[in-house]
Amino acid sequence: MTKWTWAVVVGVALALPVEAAAQVNDTAPGTTPRAGRPAGGRANGRAALAPAGATVGEVEQAFDRYFLNQARVTLQLSPSQMTTFRPKLEQLRRVRRQTQRQRQGLLNELQALARGGGPVDEDVLAAKVKALDDQKLEAEQLIRNAHEQLDATLSVPQRARFRFFEQRMERQELDLIARARTQARRGGPPPVD
Repeated sequence: MTKWTWAVVVGVALALPVEAAAQVNDTAPGTTPRAGRPAGGRANGRAALAPAGATVGEVEQAFDRYFLNQARVTLQLSPSQMTTFRPKLEQLRRVRRQTQRQRQGLLNELQALARGGGPVDEDVLAAKVKALDDQKLEAEQLIRNAHEQLDATLSVPQRARFRFFEQRMERQELDLIARARTQARRGGPPPVD
């Protein structure tokens, strides 16, 4: 990722302008924020979205806002589409993260068993491998269902654009999370390529 691209992604994902944050967090384009909430959906705007030393979870939340805003622009979603698209996108992203974390937990358990150092109980190991395989199938089905629900909110051309858009955004998110983890380990700002 170039310095310019990284600067744009971090600048947008971690410090959304108040106007964009208002559109993504609380309102459809052209409407006003919800009563009782400041524009941007957060008390302190930019600082609340990306405090110094942001955790991986905070980066994920900021990226979700960025993802939604970019989807709105890239797919040219109408205000009525945004009303149905937003919760479907949130569900898809939630399912993806949840199933990935489940898979990683199972992989960690399997790795601990395989490295045990002592005799390996093959029945226990086989059960863990089966659980991992079953989880993969279940995750694929959950993701497919969430994708179908999201697709129902889009036109055919928007669905096609979403496939490319989603892949690009997933790569950017992985990069941001890796950089946030590096920053957390080093205690400083993320490196710039």
